[in-house]
Amino acid sequence: MAGTYTRYNQPGRHHQNGTYSLNKADTGTISEHLAICDLTQQGWMVSKACSPQCIFDLVAVNDEGQVRLIDVKTKSFRKKNRWTIFRSPSAKQKKLGVEIMVIDPIRHLLKHNGKHDIK
Repeated sequence: MAGTYTRYNQPGRHHQNGTYSLNKADTGTISEHLAICDLTQQGWMVSKACSPQCIFDLVAVNDEGQVRLIDVKTKSFRKKNRWTIFRSPSAKQKKLGVEIMVIDPIRHLLKHNGKHDIK
């Protein structure tokens, strides 16, 4: 049916005030791709995990053969007081040496658009 849309095939949500927000899965996907871009710019070769149950999101390898297992997290804040929520690796992640990489998509996009001087 051409021209028919449901809430299930459109990512995010439109609000009455004209703003648009993404759901958590879309925001996480954006953060993973921003992490891939950052690591690639630093000279790492990056591969994305296929399984949604995998305890890491990315595998990065440099020219010397150093391997990094990375779990990408989107920077988030508590609703009550806007304090940053800090993430820590699970016991299994600690055992395998998985590192947590926190991505702030808003700061990242502002920095790369050149609109603000973010350090």
